[in-house]
Amino acid sequence: MYASLWAPDASRTRRFFDEVLGRLGALGTADAATSTLMCCYEVADVDAAVVAVRAAGGTADTPRDEPHGRTADCVDDQGIPFALHTGYYPPLPESPLTYAELRVPDATRARAFYGTVLGWGFEPGSAPGYWHPRRPDGGFPAPMFGLVGGAAEARVVPTFRVADIAAAVVAVRAAGGEAPDSDADPYAGASCVDDQGVPFHLHP
Repeated sequence: MYASLWAPDASRTRRFFDEVLGRLGALGTADAATSTLMCCYEVADVDAAVVAVRAAGGTADTPRDEPHGRTADCVDDQGIPFALHTGYYPPLPESPLTYAELRVPDATRARAFYGTVLGWGFEPGSAPGYWHPRRPDGGFPAPMFGLVGGAAEARVVPTFRVADIAAAVVAVRAAGGEAPDSDADPYAGASCVDDQGVPFHLHP
């Protein structure tokens, strides 16, 4: 899977996270009105997956051939943008992204949508109403995902691994973002917002 951070000013996004994380590595950035982590999912057949997206209530552009393979831009039935891809991606450098959380108004709808489009199954998480997807082969997606309902706005929230939570929280504030007022839990991490309103989580 490939992912990129979408925000109103992509250059500003990269500067912010380079200051906080050291570097974004393989993660791309893009200008967009919606602030979210945009995921590009690998599928066996983009054209068939586009049909499934539309049948499940989402929208999908006509697939196109790119130098790296066949791709289609889509939006799920609750407003989360994503892409579908098949083909070859060269090996990507290491990324600090370790987890992605799908926050949606209706978790039941999201499970039905991604089950139809990606073949995901879902198992309950440790908290009520929290779900972890599994691929059709039974393995977890990489990075791992979580799914939770009840959100006012649908979006994907990334979690980044850092060596020192306390130092990363200081860096978030210094770069113009928001971080917990109290000391971050060194085990649970810290929920933050960047200087353009993009929510993210830091974890040791």
